[in-house]
Amino acid sequence: MGRSVDYNEIFKHEITPYPMALAPNGNKYNSQRIDVVLDHYKENSIKDSARFKRGGQSSINRIINSSDVPLPQQWHMFIHSTYNKQQLTNFISEQLCERSRTVDFEFSTSGCFKDVLKYRGMRNDTFLISTHEEADTRILLHILSAKRLGYTRCIIDCKDTDVLVLLAHFKDCLTPEIWMVVGTKESKRFIAVHELNMNPELLKNLPAFDALTGCDTTSQFAGFGKKTCWKFYQTYHALLSGVGVGDFCEELFSRMQLFVIKLYGGSSDVTCIDYLRGMNASYKSIDKLPPTQDSLRHHCLRVHYQTKIWLNSLNPQPQLPNILESGWCSTEGKIQPVLQTQPTVPKDLAILSSCGCKKDCAAKRCSCKKQNMSCIPPCKCSIGLGKCKNAATSMSVPQEDQDIEDSSSDSE
Repeated sequence: MGRSVDYNEIFKHEITPYPMALAPNGNKYNSQRIDVVLDHYKENSIKDSARFKRGGQSSINRIINSSDVPLPQQWHMFIHSTYNKQQLTNFISEQLCERSRTVDFEFSTSGCFKDVLKYRGMRNDTFLISTHEEADTRILLHILSAKRLGYTRCIIDCKDTDVLVLLAHFKDCLTPEIWMVVGTKESKRFIAVHELNMNPELLKNLPAFDALTGCDTTSQFAGFGKKTCWKFYQTYHALLSGVGVGDFCEELFSRMQLFVIKLYGGSSDVTCIDYLRGMNASYKSIDKLPPTQDSLRHHCLRVHYQTKIWLNSLNPQPQLPNILESGWCSTEGKIQPVLQTQPTVPKDLAILSSCGCKKDCAAKRCSCKKQNMSCIPPCKCSIGLGKCKNAATSMSVPQEDQDIEDSSSDSE
C-alpha cells in the first residue's frame, strides 16, 4: 500500500537537534563565547567517598604533559583515579587555551587547574577567581560572568540533575535565556530553564530537597527515589526552610527530622524518628526501617553543608564551616561520612545473644563464656540436658532447678 508523504509539512521542522543552517564552521550553537568548566580535584574532599565507590584506588598513574603520552588500554582503571583526572583535565585545559587563540569566539575555562583560583580567558574577569570545588557551582559563576559582559542567552551542555536544580533555583539572577541540553548524543532535547513555572516556595528550598534526598555527597533513603520524595516535598517543603542558611541548630534538625518522618509514613503525632522506627520494627524488615535519630543527625549535618555550598554558588569565594564538624571525619587521609556515633546495638541487647557450641561449652571459644554470661535455651550447647560446662551457667541455675535435676539423677 502506498504512503502519502507531505514533505513540506515534515520539513517545517528542523529534524536535527539544533538549526544546522545557523551553525557555521561547526559551531553548532553559533556561539560567541564557549566556557569549559570542570571539577577541581583536591585532597580532603567531601567527594572522596563517592569517588572511591565509583572506581576505588587505581594502580595506573600516569603524568600527562604532552599529546605524545599514550593513554593506557585499561581506560576505566585510569580515569577512576583522582590523580589521573587532575593531570588529564589540567592538560586538556592548557591545550584548549592554546588552540583558542586561533578561533573566532571568546573562550574561558576554570576549575581544571592545579591552582584552584586559576582561570584562563580572553578577558580579565576577576569574578572567575574562585575557590569552588564543584563544576556544578562554577557553571553559575561563568553564566553570571557572561551576563555581566552583555550576553543574554546561555546553553549548558551538561547531564547533571544537580546543575538543573541550581539553574532553576537561581534562574532570575542569570541570563534572560537559559537552555540546558539533556539526553544522549542520538536523542538530545533542550530544557528552557527560564520558562520553568514553579511555586516560588518550592524553588526556594529546592537545593535542600535535592541534598536531603541524595546527591554526590549525601546518601538517598533506601527505597525512596526522587520522584517519590517529590510528592512529599510538594506538601511539606516548608519544613526545609533554613537548610544551608546560618548555623545548624536543634530547631532546624527537628524540622528536617519531621520531613523524613512524613516520608516514612509517620502520623502527625510522631515527632521522633526513633519512636517511628520502634513502631515499624514489629512488621517491617530492618532494611525497610527509617534511620536512627543518631545517623539521621549526621546525614542532616551533611545536607546542611552541601546546601550551603549550593546556596553560595554566586559567591566566588564563600566561607564554609569546618568539614569535620559537618557530618564527616578523616580516616587514613580521606574524608568519610560519619554514619553513626552510638554503638550498633545497645549493651542490654547482649543478654539475647546465644552461643553456637555443639558440645558442652568446655572450649574457650564459647561466645557466652567470653562475655562471662550464662548460656540460655536458644544456645546450641547441651544446656537443656544439664551438661553445659560454662561456669556462669551453673551459677545462674536456681537452687530448686538443681534439686530437680539431682532428684532425677537419683531415680535413675
